[in-house]
Amino acid sequence: MKDLAHFKEKSLMKHHFVPNKDTKKRARLLHHKFFYLYSSVFVVLFLLINVSKSVKPGVLGYSSEITVRQLLDDTNKERDRSGKKPLAINEKLSKAAKLKADYMFAKNFWAHTAPDGTQPWEFVLQEGYDYAYAGENLARNFYYSQEVVDAWMNSPSHKENLLSENYDEVGFAVENGVLDGYETTLVVQFFGRPKNTAAITTKSDQERYLNSLNEKVSTMGVSTKTTSSVIDVPSLFRYVAFTILGFVLALFILDIYYSRTRGVDKFTGHTSAHIMVLLVTMFSVYIIFKNGHIL
Repeated sequence: MKDLAHFKEKSLMKHHFVPNKDTKKRARLLHHKFFYLYSSVFVVLFLLINVSKSVKPGVLGYSSEITVRQLLDDTNKERDRSGKKPLAINEKLSKAAKLKADYMFAKNFWAHTAPDGTQPWEFVLQEGYDYAYAGENLARNFYYSQEVVDAWMNSPSHKENLLSENYDEVGFAVENGVLDGYETTLVVQFFGRPKNTAAITTKSDQERYLNSLNEKVSTMGVSTKTTSSVIDVPSLFRYVAFTILGFVLALFILDIYYSRTRGVDKFTGHTSAHIMVLLVTMFSVYIIFKNGHIL
């Protein structure tokens, strides 16, 4: 009797993960009530994030693996593909970009022109960069350098800046701070052509400056450019979303495999509804992950 009870218990546990051949029902974890549970996890996380943002600004973070060197490399790769000469990184433009990023954090805004009317070029002039032409691209809350450059390239106005022949030099700042209650990663890109073209940064000066930044990405995949926040929002969503999606997809695959190997034509359980819910969930995850913005 004990063995029979143990067998029934194992059978019940089994049908949480695989279809039931006798009843022709899908695995219990693919039932609607569990899809409601999976969806509820996302809703609860969303509510927790918004409550935490109000109660304790800065506790929610955004870590990144963005580096100045990689931004420069990716920018120049795009220029090379378009037949444009590469940009040299300029220390003054980079310092101006840092000033702009720090100003946005201090004044709690994200825009080319500050609420008090301060223009981006004021930061460039403040660093003593006497320009003939200047431009600015902004980005926030991206994870990788390539994502930032890709987003700029997908925007006509940002792409025009990035590929413009009016510029010889570029400066970058990748800064972390609290913006609108969130610990945020901002990227500021300043373009410039000095009035005195003889002052354009040389390759040796460029390499010296890049080396002085001491940017490294660890073997664990965590950059030195990370926030100091308690909760890393993107990573949290990534882990939860991929865990749930991976689990549900595995159940679907097991469902198909089991039905074929056991010779069962179809299991009941509203297949179209399950697929629709799965697609909606995947789209929601895509929206959550696509939280980087450019300006």
